[in-house]
Amino acid sequence: MSSTRHSERSEESLNEILRLKPQGATHVGMFDKNRRTAFTLAEVLITLGIIGIIAILTIPSLINKITDLQYKAAFKKNYSVFAQAMKMVEIEDNMVFQKEENWTNLPIYLCKLAQHLKAVKNGLDCSIVLSDEFDPTNDNSFKTDFKWHNEWYQKDTKPIYLNPGYNSNTFQLQDGTLINYGCLNQVFIDVNGFKKPNTVGKDIFYFLLTENGLTFWENAHGNIINACNSEYSTLINSQNYLQDCETGSGWGCSPKYIFNK
Repeated sequence: MSSTRHSERSEESLNEILRLKPQGATHVGMFDKNRRTAFTLAEVLITLGIIGIIAILTIPSLINKITDLQYKAAFKKNYSVFAQAMKMVEIEDNMVFQKEENWTNLPIYLCKLAQHLKAVKNGLDCSIVLSDEFDPTNDNSFKTDFKWHNEWYQKDTKPIYLNPGYNSNTFQLQDGTLINYGCLNQVFIDVNGFKKPNTVGKDIFYFLLTENGLTFWENAHGNIINACNSEYSTLINSQNYLQDCETGSGWGCSPKYIFNK
């Protein structure tokens, strides 16, 4: 009888041990799992450092791309607005652009354009130009305190300059856009005004005026942009404008942004 009870107690003790062992093992397993999913302070700092380095490398490039898209959109907008202004001058003022060198009415035409574009500043004194006393042979209609850029650059970083005789043919719109007329039928536009980078193909673009509206090829000087200052001129045509935009002066970006949408 005593032996039987001892055997039953031993069996009960063994069962208790077997029942408790899995519980203990499960508890240990959960503890290990929690330890594996936690990060040390060093690991967190290393991760943040890597994220910071990636941000430093990528954010400036992203900002430049966004800025270029904004400049491109602004140029396309100004291209359209300028074309509309030319049409309004034709309809309301009965004036059509002419690119002959001896067109003495050019200052009048530019002042009419400036009116329709609602220019806030002008290198021409339009109060004189649009008066009955205006004498196109007299230079008193040109101002000296408002001109095109003194320093601006091609996309390949080469400095570029206008023929000084065209510096004052400049006006500024309400949004800060600078517009310059020069060399018979060339128009230069800086979409963010006097702010940098002042670079062709970035924030500075061109188009050409004709009797039929705007274009890029019917240049009075054989497709040479800034032709009246030959030292800083560039040949742009329908064959080379894409390459010029990528690796050249940047003038080719103007037709690219209009034609290659």
